[in-house]
Amino acid sequence: MSNFTRIKSSGSLAYSYFRLPKALFTDKERFAGISVDAILLYSIFLDRTALSIKHEWIDENDDVYIIAPHKEMQDLTGFSKNKIGRLYNELLEVMLISLESQGISKPNRMYVNVIENVELSTSSSMPQNRES
Repeated sequence: MSNFTRIKSSGSLAYSYFRLPKALFTDKERFAGISVDAILLYSIFLDRTALSIKHEWIDENDDVYIIAPHKEMQDLTGFSKNKIGRLYNELLEVMLISLESQGISKPNRMYVNVIENVELSTSSSMPQNRES
């Protein structure tokens, strides 16, 4: 017998969750080539934006950024250094994240892009906002 308790209809769950946007699974046109591991990493990045807001990691354009060193992501996920690099590249290719250098010996700022605003243009490294 396990030490787990089943979820009851009257109870609420007190877990913290990573968000997994459904569009990453359902929008085959935009995200067909993205791996489940890259989706997991994106969900971790989404979660980190709340901490960035708390610490006021907001640039002059009011954009929230995170610092997500490869080593820290390796420790959190158990993925190898090479795999983390490949996953970052997957997310960059579909413009779910963008990176901005802060200079030599400083970590890059990572901007986690909102799926609804991601443009599939290769002419710009930053997503463009759509006008409604």
